[in-house]
Amino acid sequence: MGNRVDRERQETHDQLGFIGELEDIAEDADPRTAARLRSLVRKRVACLAPVRVSVTAQLLDVTTPTVRAWLDRGVLIEAEGDSSSRRVDARSLHAVMGLVRELRATGAKPGNLVDQLWDRLADQALLDRSDLRESLARVRSGEVVEL
Repeated sequence: MGNRVDRERQETHDQLGFIGELEDIAEDADPRTAARLRSLVRKRVACLAPVRVSVTAQLLDVTTPTVRAWLDRGVLIEAEGDSSSRRVDARSLHAVMGLVRELRATGAKPGNLVDQLWDRLADQALLDRSDLRESLARVRSGEVVEL
């Protein structure tokens, strides 16, 4: 069993590393190329298999109980399927992995990492709303409505 888990961890690590490289290239690319690369990233992430809780813990450098708690709180999304053990949705892992890396780079403390993650995920959910994006664009262009 250990070999299977080790292979899964290595494969997931390699795939997410490749995806990270594509994302890094997209950051420096022209808008058209960046959009194409982000589309490839979304497709690649969608093809990843669900990830064991123990492997997720290793990849995020947190404990297995932390991953379970994050699944229970909705920070990570549990994959649907026939598995007898809990697995993490790869899209969820990808999103959280990037946020964890970013938060740690800015000096986030392990004790309140989950709160900071939750705040970032909530912020992102708001920014993903088209009505808010449109309103922010209007404000940036000077179309402020006086109340």
